[in-house]
Amino acid sequence: MEVYQGGTIATPTPTPSPTPTPRINAALATNGGTATASSQFPSVINIPSLTNDGVRNWAAGGSWKDNTPDVYPDTLQIDFNSSYSINEVRLYFVRDDFTNPVDPDETTPATLYGVTAFDVQYWNGSSWVTLPGASVTNNTKALFKLTFPAVQTDKIRVVINNAQANYSRIV
Repeated sequence: MEVYQGGTIATPTPTPSPTPTPRINAALATNGGTATASSQFPSVINIPSLTNDGVRNWAAGGSWKDNTPDVYPDTLQIDFNSSYSINEVRLYFVRDDFTNPVDPDETTPATLYGVTAFDVQYWNGSSWVTLPGASVTNNTKALFKLTFPAVQTDKIRVVINNAQANYSRIV
């Protein structure tokens, strides 16, 4: 999972432009993000911390996998090291050709082991709020990318309501 705080992306121009503000992946473990889950399959390649380690494909290290087959909802939560103004979330699911070491893009299918229904929520200080456009059903992609008007939060979670092949899995 990647969660981005504001910033801009530099684009080349023929005339000088202001230096862009760097984007920060607030969820990344090396930036202080901590991942927890509602349950965890008992294996070292199925732990929550594999969702915010910077690896985007199963072939390069595994994924979080819940331990309640065909029982939903499941949750994966990332607590940030401080409060951030975030405006983008990227979720990576297990692609159909899961041994392929190439990072998925928004056209990569996840119809065999992917998450099909989920909500992405942020903590507003007193309750969980679903982000605009983040109540998803019939997902078939290995990369789900969501942009939205910035919100201030110190944690985010994915509530999984259905998945392929019995288990919730997030890379």
